[in-house]
Amino acid sequence: EMRVTQVVSSSNYVQRHCTLYQLPRFERDDFILGDLIAFGGFSNVYEIESFTVESELTEEPENCQRKFVLKHLNPKLAFNAKKLVVGAKDLVMEAHFLSALDHENIIKLRGWAAAGISGFATAGRADGFFLILDRLS
Repeated sequence: EMRVTQVVSSSNYVQRHCTLYQLPRFERDDFILGDLIAFGGFSNVYEIESFTVESELTEEPENCQRKFVLKHLNPKLAFNAKKLVVGAKDLVMEAHFLSALDHENIIKLRGWAAAGISGFATAGRADGFFLILDRLS
């Protein structure tokens, strides 16, 4: 957390435009996950099939429902403490930077874990912290 704070505080742009703490926050049981649609060295991305709670993400009319994905650390990182720390820091940094950007060609951060950054420790799982993003078509 301290390293993330240092990096964020060094960016005047992110400090001025970060909206992370105004975004909706979700628990793991607030949505139903679908298929794994992407993965990388640090993260997995799953389709969100539906939400089990009402939120501003579910308030749109049926005919124009947006699609969302959930991004979290790959649970296999739990076997490598160094990679887990790097991946966690990168995912938290991504949340701060994406929340500060507002451009039609940049994916939009729509929500995140209710536990915030402490979700890694609170859940005791690599996927305890997650981001909810627009799904690209």
